[in-house]
Amino acid sequence: MAENNDQPNVFVSRHPLVQAKLSIMRNKQSDCMLFRELTNELSLLLGYEATADLQTRSLGVKQETDFGVYDPVTLNDSVALIPVMRAGLGLLAPFQTLLPTAACFHLGIFRDPVTKQPVEYYNRLPVECRHQVAIILDAMLATGGTVMSVIKQVKEWGGDGLRSIKVVCLCASKQAIDRITKAYPSVQVYTAAIDDQVNDDGYIVPGLGDAGDRMYRTK
Repeated sequence: MAENNDQPNVFVSRHPLVQAKLSIMRNKQSDCMLFRELTNELSLLLGYEATADLQTRSLGVKQETDFGVYDPVTLNDSVALIPVMRAGLGLLAPFQTLLPTAACFHLGIFRDPVTKQPVEYYNRLPVECRHQVAIILDAMLATGGTVMSVIKQVKEWGGDGLRSIKVVCLCASKQAIDRITKAYPSVQVYTAAIDDQVNDDGYIVPGLGDAGDRMYRTK
């Protein structure tokens, strides 16, 4: 179950499985294999909630079960998954399990350690957007600078044809949430936790540490 806080398009999951798994992930003693496994499991749970408002349509032809007939439906929305490299890649496979026909467009952005500003180094957004829903995947929303840059690009890319932009992350800071909701009030954010603080190095406190380092054992 995802609960709204005081911001209508921000959803923090209070599901007991989400909170229990997040608690294990926060522990610095959890190794990279366990961290990746829990990222996968947590992403599936958050993805279930983030896709609850996707639209469906009838196929228009009745089909049979063993004991009767039914009206089959399929997704009416075309979905674009946009993982932000590198930590956002950890959320991609679970979303592809939920949405096997979704397109996937990678964005590579890192935060400059000195200026704390986002620096883009890879962009695979196509020229034309043919999708109604874009789901941005990033493990952590700390200062909010990176995801704000991504949202801006996606909005410009999608134009009026993009009905919905969603951001899914494992953990966010209040600072990042405030920046997103102020600049882009229509963007929906789904997360397992919102922590109050960001330290001088731009990491969420208590947070999860550096999610990319923990996923790929690069610390």
